[in-house]
Amino acid sequence: PAEIFSHTAYIGQAAGGEVDGEKVSAAIENILFSGDEAVNTDRALKKLDEARIRLLYKSRKGGMIYDLRQERDALGSRLDAARRANETLVDREGAVRETRALLEANSGKLAKATSDLEMLDAAEKRRGMEKLKELSDAADRLDAEYRRRCEADGYRGFIPDAAYQAEADWAERDVARINEAIAEAEEQYGSFMLKSGEVESLRGFYERMENAGGADAVVARIGKLRARVSRMKGLAVFAFVLAAVCAAFAVCVYFVDLPGPFAFLSDGLLPTLIGGAAALVMLLLGVAATMSRSRARLEINEILCDVDADSAEEIENRLSTLNIDETRLRIHDSRKAEYEGRLADLRQKKETALASASALAEKWGRTDINGVAAEAAESLQKRTALKNELDKYAMARDTLAAQLGITDIAAALASTVPDGADGAAPGPDELTPQAEDRLKREYDFYYRQNAALTDKLHALEKDLAVLSATVEPADELSAQTAALDERIADLGARHDALVLAYESLEAAADDLRESVSPRLAASAGALMSSLTEGRYRTLGVDGALRLAFESSGQTHGAEYMSAGTRDAAYLSLRFALIELLYNGKKPPLIFDESFSRLDDGRFLCAVRVISQMSQNGVQALLFTSQTRDAALASGCDGEVNVVRL
Repeated sequence: PAEIFSHTAYIGQAAGGEVDGEKVSAAIENILFSGDEAVNTDRALKKLDEARIRLLYKSRKGGMIYDLRQERDALGSRLDAARRANETLVDREGAVRETRALLEANSGKLAKATSDLEMLDAAEKRRGMEKLKELSDAADRLDAEYRRRCEADGYRGFIPDAAYQAEADWAERDVARINEAIAEAEEQYGSFMLKSGEVESLRGFYERMENAGGADAVVARIGKLRARVSRMKGLAVFAFVLAAVCAAFAVCVYFVDLPGPFAFLSDGLLPTLIGGAAALVMLLLGVAATMSRSRARLEINEILCDVDADSAEEIENRLSTLNIDETRLRIHDSRKAEYEGRLADLRQKKETALASASALAEKWGRTDINGVAAEAAESLQKRTALKNELDKYAMARDTLAAQLGITDIAAALASTVPDGADGAAPGPDELTPQAEDRLKREYDFYYRQNAALTDKLHALEKDLAVLSATVEPADELSAQTAALDERIADLGARHDALVLAYESLEAAADDLRESVSPRLAASAGALMSSLTEGRYRTLGVDGALRLAFESSGQTHGAEYMSAGTRDAAYLSLRFALIELLYNGKKPPLIFDESFSRLDDGRFLCAVRVISQMSQNGVQALLFTSQTRDAALASGCDGEVNVVRL
């Protein structure tokens, strides 16, 4: 086979002698087991396992046998259901017959109760029409009274309603609130003005000061006048004193003879006249100064009177607090403007509210809004009471008409014939209320019983039809179940046979694998000893054809060998494989640059081994480009033909 040949008899260039253990080991097993490389035990085991799994999974939850068991269980369930359904079918047929009999008996009782109730209904309808007429008359009377009330309370087609009453009440309250706010604002303004006398006095003072020419001018004028008063006072005193001196001089000169050097003054009238004239002049000057002082003081008083001040010191004191007074005046003016603005705003609101309230009152024909809300509320209350009473009777009338099945009440009342007017019997009026209740209860009972029996009969007939259509024949299901049991037994026997075959084949393959490795190791070890001249006497070979050797008491893989030694080891393995696999005719050995990494001694050993194999009928072809190989091979014992190409 090609796969075995390429991994045994054909050895390529350097490092080409290694063996693909995975492929070759499988091929070795196939050849030794069946004589055919293509016949794979793993595949055979896999096919056996697949066939077993198709029949039944290892978990016993799948496969043909599992499916058939499921089908058999389903058939068993259907068979049990069919048997129970047949029993139920018989029960349903008996229940249908019994229910039909009960329904016929109850229908007769219902017919009699219906006849009795028809007579009772006639009497009740007649009483109902009487009650309907009574309710209709009361409703008509209340409707007429309600219309009269609306007409009396109306004004030019307008009738006050709840919205109008609420609007009038709000308008009346709004006017009252505004009046209260105005009164409160006027009270606050009056109190403010009473407390502002001092501020107004300040204002008057400063206004008078302005009218008098300004504070600075007034102060300057008063200062000048006061200076003038002071000067005139001094001048008057001086003049009066001097006048007194001059008068005394004149008297002395005239009446007294002066001694010594002043004697000449007493000699004539002239000194007296001069003294008297001087006294008179000084007196006039004093009077003039006094009058000027009086005029100045008068002007000061006039100025003080104009500015309403008691003295100049008062003016000065007031002027010293001018900045504070101006601030007080501004605050006072601001608050006054605020009060006056609020009063003006409230008065404007009052005018607007009064205009709106007047328009609202005029809408109902009233001249003043006061009392309109209360009057409207009283009117609305009376009309609402009438309307509620009317609605109550109208609703009772309409409800009774609906119960009697009447859509046109007026036509029904007009066509009503009084009792006995057409000669008809008045009906079972002699029935007591207890008897009427008994008849109604009997009718209701039989009616409900009839409905329940009818529903029950329909349900039973429906169930019977469904059961009849869906129940399965038990005999057929039993036959199908038996057939499935027989097939499950056959497949179970086949499954057991497949399991036995799988286990037997797997055991045989394991035994074969365990015997191949020792044989290969012994043959390869002997060849390795020949190729290495006894240095390596043993080789280990595992199931994957991996090589191992012992050195210094330890086992190593082939990767620990030198390149030439490793080539020699794999040559030994290939020769051992040829001896193992080819029991008959051996294949030709082809070497293509296979010994380039062997030294001369190991090359000669390899040639000797090949020569020995050729004596056993193995043909060997060595292809090389090395002259060394040809020279060494020519000098070796054995038949070696060298061909140069």
